[in-house]
Amino acid sequence: MSVSKLSLTRSIAMLSTISSSLLILNKPLTRALRFPIPNLPLATNPRGLSSLSTAAIGNNAGGGRAGALSPAPVTEDLQKIDVNPPKGTRDFPPEDMRLRSWLFFNFREVSRLFGFEEVDFPVLESEALFVRKAGEEIRDQLYCFEDRGNRRVALRPELTPSLARLVIQKGKSLSLPLKWFAVGQCWRYERMTRGRRREHYQWNMDIIGVPEVMAEAELISAIVTFFKRLGITASDVGFKVSSRKVLQEVLRRYSIPEALFGKVCIIIDKGFDRGGKLRAICGGGRYDRLLSTFGGDDIPACGFGFGDAVIIELLKEKGLLPELGLQVENIVCALDPGLQGAAATVATILREKGQSVDLVLESKPLKWVFKRASRINASRLILVGDSEWQKGMVGVKILSTGEQQEIKLDELD
Repeated sequence: MSVSKLSLTRSIAMLSTISSSLLILNKPLTRALRFPIPNLPLATNPRGLSSLSTAAIGNNAGGGRAGALSPAPVTEDLQKIDVNPPKGTRDFPPEDMRLRSWLFFNFREVSRLFGFEEVDFPVLESEALFVRKAGEEIRDQLYCFEDRGNRRVALRPELTPSLARLVIQKGKSLSLPLKWFAVGQCWRYERMTRGRRREHYQWNMDIIGVPEVMAEAELISAIVTFFKRLGITASDVGFKVSSRKVLQEVLRRYSIPEALFGKVCIIIDKGFDRGGKLRAICGGGRYDRLLSTFGGDDIPACGFGFGDAVIIELLKEKGLLPELGLQVENIVCALDPGLQGAAATVATILREKGQSVDLVLESKPLKWVFKRASRINASRLILVGDSEWQKGMVGVKILSTGEQQEIKLDELD
């Protein structure tokens, strides 16, 4: 069989499997969902196969991925691309993504416990938004450029200016006080140190419309709650709490110019690790006059920013990083290539019941299946064999105990 014939045969088999999976839907339909298998001559031209596949699944009008069956353009001088991400940025392979998801879950859970609502903003903002807040010198730290509409834009280096912009935009439609939080990606071109990257994620909690110090106390309480959830204690981190009015008077006595007040505050007004090995873990305070900087009416406001990179470094150092292996409830395997469609049906039934399923997509020996089950920490192995399937049953093996039994398909849960 030629390569093109074999590929088309596999494609037809795949369509048959998908059809089997769709037909098990128990919701009434006005028309049965079937994939008719055309009686087409097997093409000998690989380009013909590519055209057929593109017509079937490659229409990208809805914004999905385009088909990738056609060969890539050939260049005469093909050089190997640098596989490392840009300096100061990160890839998130599955093991790192699990850690990030765990951290973000804790960010969001603490925010939920304190009654905050989640918001988000564009990663790309007007450059003037950040220059207006931090001054012209911030340009040296911005990833900024002119877009095709001749507008100066920048990747956001922080979230607070975007928050202020949104509050001004909403105006009097907002009901104060606001308790908002965000977990967003930020970009800042600066010297990298341990826990400091040019791309990072930041957790912000902000209270807008409360002038009393209770707002600051609530935010500090949220940070303490977060640390406790992760196992971080007072022996690991400490807080520096300050009053800007007191600081202004102290700096005045030491003849520090008023224009440098903001920069001095940034240096001394931050949450820190007791060992002194890391940069500030988080920082925050009041910004009651920020909105007028952007042309709005000032509203009492305070908040904090909490970066993801520093806290991960601290958790590593303290041995507090959780073990976060992949975990799937079921692995489903057909014992015969002809039962792939049946195995797909079993997987669909379980997924409809809310269970995670890793469907073995190829014909593999049982030794391989058991190794994969161990790697993904599967709880059950479900085997689809011919004799069992004829009786409407499947084999179910509890991997923690080794117990195995046959279960009717309609009793599988």
